[in-house]
Amino acid sequence: MWEKIRVVFTIPELRTKILLTLGLLAIYRVGFWIPLPVVDSAKMAQYFSAQGADSLGGMLAQVLGATHPDICQAIILSCTHKGRAQPVGSPLGAAVQERIQQREVMDDASYGALRVSKMLSGQIDPQIRAFLAAVAGGIRVEGIRCGGFAMQYLDTSPFLDKITAPVAIFTGGDDVVVKPDAAAALKAGLPQAHHWLLADVGHAPYCEDAASFNAAIDAFLDKVSAG
Repeated sequence: MWEKIRVVFTIPELRTKILLTLGLLAIYRVGFWIPLPVVDSAKMAQYFSAQGADSLGGMLAQVLGATHPDICQAIILSCTHKGRAQPVGSPLGAAVQERIQQREVMDDASYGALRVSKMLSGQIDPQIRAFLAAVAGGIRVEGIRCGGFAMQYLDTSPFLDKITAPVAIFTGGDDVVVKPDAAAALKAGLPQAHHWLLADVGHAPYCEDAASFNAAIDAFLDKVSAG
């Protein structure tokens, strides 16, 4: 490993990029701890903690693939959709409102266990289940609300025909979060994408059936490498 690192640093262009990246990280880490007169750092920490609740990673990947094709060699979309494109100002859906009500009255462990039981299908390793429950238990009402509004109002449709990188779409056969109609709409918007429907899994196929998920990933990347 050290020999590989040494070789990398002998290449001037790579050495410059690595040192620049490390320098920017150092500046960021130092700057993070410098208080600003108009910024309440405690409130900021609370805010970003809440935002970690609902990941919009799949939708973000679609946008990045369309707007930054130079950095996207392939895109993998697992259990995601385009957004619901509802009018701004429309109320949150019943499912999101139910989650908010549950989060308001349940402790972290109970809420995390409830979410995992709803999102996953079948049996998974107890340690993985406990980890996912701990992650879900860290979600706060603000995160559920913000993520719910984002999913409800946003729509990636205008970006999909601009994606030039190969795309793989993974759908869980028992996913109760991304319903079949939402998954179908994403597939329709990316007709050239490779699609895998994984049976007997819910919203986290990479945990519920890691072997099948990884095999599908390998098959997709082999196709990408082959051109």
